[in-house]
Amino acid sequence: MIYEHTNTARCLLNRTDWTYAYSGRTSFVTEFDLVCGRAWLDALSGSIIFMGWGLGSILFGLFSDKFGRKRVMIPSYFMCLLCLMLQAFITSINQLLLVRFFMGFFFASPALNMTVLLLEIIGPSKRALAHGIVALHWTMGALLLTLMAYSIKDWRKLLLYCSAPSFVTVAMLTLLPESVRWLNVKGHNKEAENILRRAARINKRIISPLVTLKSADEGANNNKTKSASYLDLISNCKILKVVLAQGFLWFNTGMSFYTITWAFADLGGDKYLNFIMSTVVEVPSFFISIFVLQRFGRRKSTFTACILLSISCLGVACIPKSDQYKALRLCCGLMGKFMAITIFSCIYLWSNEIYATVVRTQGMGINIVTSRVGAATSPFIKVLDSLHPAAPFGLLTVTSIIASLCILMLPETLNKPTRETMADMLQDPQKHPVQMQAIFSAADDSVGIHDNDINNRFLVDNEDWNEETDHLID
Repeated sequence: MIYEHTNTARCLLNRTDWTYAYSGRTSFVTEFDLVCGRAWLDALSGSIIFMGWGLGSILFGLFSDKFGRKRVMIPSYFMCLLCLMLQAFITSINQLLLVRFFMGFFFASPALNMTVLLLEIIGPSKRALAHGIVALHWTMGALLLTLMAYSIKDWRKLLLYCSAPSFVTVAMLTLLPESVRWLNVKGHNKEAENILRRAARINKRIISPLVTLKSADEGANNNKTKSASYLDLISNCKILKVVLAQGFLWFNTGMSFYTITWAFADLGGDKYLNFIMSTVVEVPSFFISIFVLQRFGRRKSTFTACILLSISCLGVACIPKSDQYKALRLCCGLMGKFMAITIFSCIYLWSNEIYATVVRTQGMGINIVTSRVGAATSPFIKVLDSLHPAAPFGLLTVTSIIASLCILMLPETLNKPTRETMADMLQDPQKHPVQMQAIFSAADDSVGIHDNDINNRFLVDNEDWNEETDHLID
């Protein structure tokens, strides 16, 4: 007799009375017998990655704002790949859990800094496009992983084939420049100038030698501008409201995305085909998010996607689990996955724009923690199915509606200047343009800016600076 993996009737039998239907495939579930009374270890093996990711986000968020994006990201990424490879050589479930925790811990740094670096070097008119292109590679990697998992039947070999070639990307990361905005806020203006001049030279643009950068801390408290901590995010009620609203939005998105992803194996049909379908549906979401983010703004786009996510989850919760409605449940699940990844695409860009440069990775670290907490709960949410078949997706419906209300508390950032200091986060950028960093000579007509003060030199506000950045990197 053959039991489905969700059927616990075999657990009433002696362990010697049944065996796995291997079909030539192995996994750490079958190797370490993570079923019946040990099934919770299987769920923990997924959740523990997110636990490490959450802790790493807090620490690496602080380190990245203090020591630089690139300097923290590269060694962390190397350690993440090393932990991925080490899993192929473990001999016990305890070793696996430990290594997976540290893999998630070190992955937090590149997960944080890749979007922060992107935002801080790209001007506002190109941010949505650049973010969509980078995010698309995540989906391409997931598709490739699915095909590899289908072709490679031994789980240890799969880990080796996934990790070993990826070490080449560590060397590629060394070619990235440090964040110009972080350098400017920290007072490393000469290095920031060199990066911009190199970018202009590569793109056949001209920057006059008379153009220099002005420190972001000029006219402000030097120590406060150059150094900020998590306490600055909770010490002001206005900023705290933004932090909490983003936190719940990220929590719900992480919980919904991974709960739907794990549920595809139980929505009916072949698990590999279902996973491919759930991944392919992410591709158009990136292109759509690029358009709606730039056309309708961050808040309207994210709010609409969150409402549609709640409707999709409600559909899965209400449709009976039977072969007759299998296709309809799968369609609702695909729509939910589409909306969840669209929200992720929106908030990764939006949240980076909301936080100031001095606390950007710390703020994003908090968001990642709440998202990973939501993701860590996803393997256990299916337990609610024992209370009522509609309970798991019914819960996601309610939390998605609450997240939609949180979105209304967040500021719109479309075509708005990025914030550089904590004081900038308390100002309305429309009424108080953020002063930023570039002094241009009146003689420099190559950048299309003219002088307007008695010294024939002037400070350009952040919006002009962003337009200038666009001009240099186009």
